[in-house]
Amino acid sequence: MGSEASKKIHTRTDPDGCIYNGEVDTDELPNGNGWLMCPNGVEYNGEWKSGKFHGTGRYYWDRGQYDGGFRDGKQHGDGFLFFHKEEERCYYQAQFVDGLRNGAGKETCVSNENYSGDADHRKAHETRVGKKYFFFNGFYKDGKYEGQSTLRYAGGRKVKGMFKDN
Repeated sequence: MGSEASKKIHTRTDPDGCIYNGEVDTDELPNGNGWLMCPNGVEYNGEWKSGKFHGTGRYYWDRGQYDGGFRDGKQHGDGFLFFHKEEERCYYQAQFVDGLRNGAGKETCVSNENYSGDADHRKAHETRVGKKYFFFNGFYKDGKYEGQSTLRYAGGRKVKGMFKDN
């Protein structure tokens, strides 16, 4: 990203149908700012280094999106992850290390059945719109709940204490 060669703009289509448009290095690898769009719905817009997501970016796939930091192609640093799983919509706001949640973070899941926050999902989660939900506020280590944290479920059940490998 420091040399003029890395500022060359290139558009290409890979054999799998993915289209990349953005800065490349002297080896024609994505390097600098660029976007990728694939037929399977995967899309990335952000910073690249030596052909991998690296820096700040936004990654979309058919079940959600991630906004935040990347290092060597994996989620790294502060990030916000929003996704659908089974009958729920979930979001994490956390720190990531090598693609796993690590450090302080929050996780909320709300049932799709009464979800009413299509324009502002954060507000919908905060006001607990939905028939069921759970909310986690605490720490992660290697993608699992770890340390002093609080987990709340629909109906008022609250678990507060030390978590290990959960």
